[in-house]
Amino acid sequence: MLALRLRTCIVVGASAVVECTSRPYDLLPISRPYAVITDTVAVFAFPFDTVAAYTWDEPDSTHYLGRPEFYWQVGWQVSVDRHGLDPQGLLLVAEWRTGGPHHGNLQLLLAGREVDIVTWCSPCSTPAVTTVPDSAVTFTVDGRQLALVVHGAAAIRRIFRARPEAVTFERGARDGSSAEWQVTVSTPRP
Repeated sequence: MLALRLRTCIVVGASAVVECTSRPYDLLPISRPYAVITDTVAVFAFPFDTVAAYTWDEPDSTHYLGRPEFYWQVGWQVSVDRHGLDPQGLLLVAEWRTGGPHHGNLQLLLAGREVDIVTWCSPCSTPAVTTVPDSAVTFTVDGRQLALVVHGAAAIRRIFRARPEAVTFERGARDGSSAEWQVTVSTPRP
């Protein structure tokens, strides 16, 4: 579980602050999505997954190696002059693999997968993105909640040239179903 340090103040009346303390706390899973970016870590937690058990890698008439089965994406806006230069999202895809079908929970579905950094391709004639994995970007599954995590100050500076005020969470499946949430980014101060 991730731990952050937040400043807590007890306020009496409209303007009198009695006590302020800075203490570590664990980011506990909550049912709604949340986004936190600090100087050293970024956490993008999806809402609790409504699916208790998944089936994946089912051989059917449309299967092919690498077919997206399920995906989870967090995206943000960058200034127009930075399109194609700065990352605009994080993407975790469960692609079809041989050896199925498999059944299990979210953690089993995502075992061995990587989070990719998404950058829109500016010179491409049709809308396209480039994706690259980064060892500083990982994911965690706590029960039925998935979080994409960016670790380290260097990775934060590299991925978030300008800190987004809001992000869009999206998850989807091969059947075309998807869900989307707009979330304001929290930036706690040390």
